[in-house]
Amino acid sequence: MAPFGASPMATSTISSLGGDSLEVDYDKNITQLYDAILRQQWEVALTTAEQRPREARTWVVRHVPSSSGVAKEVMWRFLPLHSACARQPPAQVIAALLRAYPQGARCMDDQGMYPLHYACGNQASREVIRLLLGAFAGAVKMVDPRGMTPLHFLACWGPSHPSVIDLVLLSHREVVNWTDEEGNTPWQLASEGEYNDRDKVMDTLQKWLATIPMNNNNPNDHNGAFSGSNMREEPSRPFMSLNNQSSHAGQNNIGAKEMAAMKGAFGKGPPRPPSRVSSPVQGVSPNPQMQGSIINNSAIPSSPKTSSAQHKEADDMINRLKAELAKVKADADFEKVTLEERLSSQAAQHQAEKESWAAEKQELQRDLGMTRESMRKTMQERDDYLRVFQEEQKKHGEVVQKTNGMNERLKGLSASLHNLMIEQQHIMATVQQQEEGRVKMSMERRAMLQEFLELESQDHKNSEEDTFEMFDRQQKEMAAIASVIAAVRI
Repeated sequence: MAPFGASPMATSTISSLGGDSLEVDYDKNITQLYDAILRQQWEVALTTAEQRPREARTWVVRHVPSSSGVAKEVMWRFLPLHSACARQPPAQVIAALLRAYPQGARCMDDQGMYPLHYACGNQASREVIRLLLGAFAGAVKMVDPRGMTPLHFLACWGPSHPSVIDLVLLSHREVVNWTDEEGNTPWQLASEGEYNDRDKVMDTLQKWLATIPMNNNNPNDHNGAFSGSNMREEPSRPFMSLNNQSSHAGQNNIGAKEMAAMKGAFGKGPPRPPSRVSSPVQGVSPNPQMQGSIINNSAIPSSPKTSSAQHKEADDMINRLKAELAKVKADADFEKVTLEERLSSQAAQHQAEKESWAAEKQELQRDLGMTRESMRKTMQERDDYLRVFQEEQKKHGEVVQKTNGMNERLKGLSASLHNLMIEQQHIMATVQQQEEGRVKMSMERRAMLQEFLELESQDHKNSEEDTFEMFDRQQKEMAAIASVIAAVRI
């Protein structure tokens, strides 16, 4: 659904105002980031802030409707950070906005408030408060047009957790007893609150009050020496006073709705008592429960000493404001009818889109089932391949082990063969020596036999006795030779 009063979103055209100041028109070319924040589509806002950081420092401006061609007066002017802080955002979104534009925490909108005011007035989480303080702790001492600090907002409408009070006061503890323009301290506003942790908040504030001296430079106690305008840092433009907005009460019904959508930094808590209204005309109600209370007649002072002219002027002003209120209500009724028609058309469109999404979802689920089945088969094949690979690897390991054993045996056989060859060489040398000995002995034996033959031939003529004697001697010599030959053969 499009934001209140916004035309269908078109391509955003960002205009430069010089320096880092960028601006778009809410009704013509709202940025994608701001639109996502308005719809509280936080995932989209987070992605857009990261992908399009330029939009985080782009001011979104809405103008008062005008039938003439003259320049329109500004109705409101916000950064995406201001708008996000008023909607209890996730801390990741605030962190992304601050990364994209760190100076955003130091920027004051045209309502005279900083992002920390909106966060404290709408029960933002402790982490969001911590991120804003880390970006600009000085915002704790900044006051809005009514002299209220972020601590006043926490005390009036309640924090997301009582520990947020301690987190804020750790930055600047002296603001614990500052008063707003009506003379209310945070503790006094907390005492009139109607939220669950009111007593805890009051106890926490009381503990901090005990640590602060009475004279602590309250900006609302020094005749303007510490006025809100003097305290504010880096204002983007002077804030639009609430009284000035009343001059366009007849045309500001759309602006009031946008401010109500932003909650005006006064989200879920109770409205402040009528006795605390600082202006007879509130262009933007501080609480959705007070949207109809644009005029507070009881807030117009009446004195017995007032002249008839002043009475007449006051009555004229009341009648004029009543007429403007009637016009505002008529415009609101027209806007309500227009909005209902738009909602009906968008509901039908949404239903058609829902049915289309359901069909796409079924198709995607079918594709997902097929993909899962394919993945299951692939996983099964992978497991089979893995099992076969493991078996092959096991066999390979056994082969490697056998090969290693055979290599070890081959090494042993090679060593044995080497030893055998060396031993064979020794044997061959010994055999050769023995052969040489046999040849030598054979030659000696032949020589001896030759000698024996010669002796036999010479001694043949000797006597028979000499022959027998010689024969005995020869036998002995032959026996000796035989023993030598036998020894050599062994």
